[in-house]
Amino acid sequence: RMLELELKFRVYCNVKKDYIEQSYNGECFKWINEGVKNLTLEQYTGYKDVFNQDIYIGDILEDLDHKDQGTVCFIQGAYCVLIEGVEWEIGQLAYTRIAGNVHRSLH
Repeated sequence: RMLELELKFRVYCNVKKDYIEQSYNGECFKWINEGVKNLTLEQYTGYKDVFNQDIYIGDILEDLDHKDQGTVCFIQGAYCVLIEGVEWEIGQLAYTRIAGNVHRSLH
């Protein structure tokens, strides 16, 4: 399936240990160009979970059918979920929810 990707990013501050609110989406690039360090940029994948929440690189998805969890990443040109060392294309996992992200758990 061809995905029309909306370019969105979220920014995690590794010093404050929290996400930074952006007044516009391109602000994160301005900060990086100005030399702001300790930021982690996470891109929107174009996919949503079963609760219609945007899925970003770095999110932890839970497959609600099998209770497996994995981290969203970008590998060889595709958005994948890495579950116990196995790469699954994100579109193959139909019934998932965001269970947290690499910075914090939502449990």
